[in-house]
Order: sequence, then C-alpha cells, then structure tokens
Amino acid sequence: MPKRKTARTKRGTEQAAKMAQKFRIKRVRLVSCLVQQEVREGPLPSSMETGIQCESRLHEKQKQILVDLDFTLKSRYNDASENKAAILIQARFRLVYESASAVKVTKEQLVAFGWMTATFNAWPYWREFVQSMTTRMGLPALTVPLFSLEGIKITGSGSDGRRGRSKKEGRSRSPKKT
Repeated sequence: MPKRKTARTKRGTEQAAKMAQKFRIKRVRLVSCLVQQEVREGPLPSSMETGIQCESRLHEKQKQILVDLDFTLKSRYNDASENKAAILIQARFRLVYESASAVKVTKEQLVAFGWMTATFNAWPYWREFVQSMTTRMGLPALTVPLFSLEGIKITGSGSDGRRGRSKKEGRSRSPKKT
C-alpha cells in the first residue's frame, strides 16, 4: 500500500507541476475567518491540529482557476474531557490563477493543482494569519510549522475536482503564557 500512495503522490506532483507551468497566480484574498479562545490560566495547550479543505474550479472563458482553501487550527488541553478547542482559528483564502491562453484541464490535474500548488502558495498567508491572530487575542504568537506534503493526508476523494479534506496533525512548540 505505501508504494501505491507514493505513486499517487508522485503522479499528483507531476500533474500539479504541468499546471503550474500554464497558470500564474493573480491574487490571494482572505474571504472569511473565525477566531475563538477558551484559554485557562497557566500553560497554554500543547497539542495542535491543522485541517485543510480544498475546492478547485475552472473558468474556461476567463482562462482562470479559482481555488478556495479552508484552513482550521484547533488546540486542546491534553486533559480536556470535552471536545471543545481552547484555541480555534479558521480562515478561507481564495486564490485566482490565470493562463495566457485556453488550456485543457482534467479533473485529476485540477485536484492536484489545488491540493499541491494552491496550498503551497496559500500556506505563508495562513501562517501569518495564525501568528497575527494569536497575538491580537492576547496570547503569545503561535507559529504554524512550514508546509510539507508529508504531513498531509487526503481523507476525501476529491476526484470530482470539487471537494476534498486533509488533516495535518502535529505538536506545536507550546509558547509559555506571559
């Protein structure tokens, strides 16, 4: 099974690379966001979970690809009996890519382009958003790790080029509350 996953990832990377040669990023916009905190006195939560949802659409007339990326960060206390996140940050970014000429795009290429190229392009905006919002919430700045395909697990099929899900889990370096 690992060989199949590696082959699928390699094929997806190749598809995304072909698309990246034909399309250039035109704009990145923050479309919506939500931030909430239920932080206790004392140390901050030490675990962090980041989720991603991706929706890619082709506008053939305008020679554009629109990609909506929904990022979610949840941080919980290890001893929390409830499912409520101590820190919840969500943001939707819309990326618009343009091509100089009409391009034939398969569903597989569209999905790969959204998941790999657009996610890679939007990740720095997401990292800055999280760091900025945690500071504005009166918390120490939280730094989201650098983007890596290794940590991404696609849990939705996404084969229709419309919707897919991914989760990236890991432990953050827990900042100390000052």
